[in-house]
Amino acid sequence: MTRAFPRPRHRDQRTAGTINAEQATALQGFALLLALGDEAAATRASHAALRAGAGGRDALDARLRHRALRALDPAWGQVPRLLRGRPLLDPERRAALRQLGVNDIGLEGLASMAPAERAALIASAAEGMDEAGVARVVGLHARFSRVLLGRARRRYLATTSAFLDENPWARREIGGPLARRIRRTAGRARGAEAAAVGDHASCWAWLAGGAGGRPSAPMSVHATACQACAKAIVALDALHAIDTSRADGPAP
Repeated sequence: MTRAFPRPRHRDQRTAGTINAEQATALQGFALLLALGDEAAATRASHAALRAGAGGRDALDARLRHRALRALDPAWGQVPRLLRGRPLLDPERRAALRQLGVNDIGLEGLASMAPAERAALIASAAEGMDEAGVARVVGLHARFSRVLLGRARRRYLATTSAFLDENPWARREIGGPLARRIRRTAGRARGAEAAAVGDHASCWAWLAGGAGGRPSAPMSVHATACQACAKAIVALDALHAIDTSRADGPAP
């Protein structure tokens, strides 16, 4: 599947066995997202993954993330979930996530799901890993990781949609590449293309599938006029704004 948001990808297909500073920093960012801003838990998970090493010469970054996910298992009971429309109580955790580009929309959606779902969604949407990389991160066969990722996307979009209904001001917080791409495509539509507004089911299925590839003109025209699709676009762009490389590297 073509990735929705072209940007430099983390090189999850590296063959080198050496873990460099860039990889360690991005690993810490990934763990910080999994732990919802708990820096101590994220650092412990990063150290556990780094101590375990690459575990092979292929897909190094994905394997490290899988080890971090496994290392965080004992902490899941202490990770607070967001109540819909309410912020995390600890401002330090919110600040740590803000450093990675997580806004209120993304935070609401990410906090609504199970850890493995969050790991799959972050690896795919924020870090640009392909299907095989996501499967390695969550430690599942590709067929099952696809199901997990699909469930994560649906949960994310449902939660963020409700959040945006209650907090319409949040829509102004981000206008990302997906929104611009859809507006450009809709703006170029002429004649019959502009009149052929795409159906909602097709447009929503495309968005819920990760918005890969180029949207058709009718689909883009529909998305610019549909409130439900507009909320999904804002939510997906919130994911794209996340950058795990902005994290401080794991403390010694």
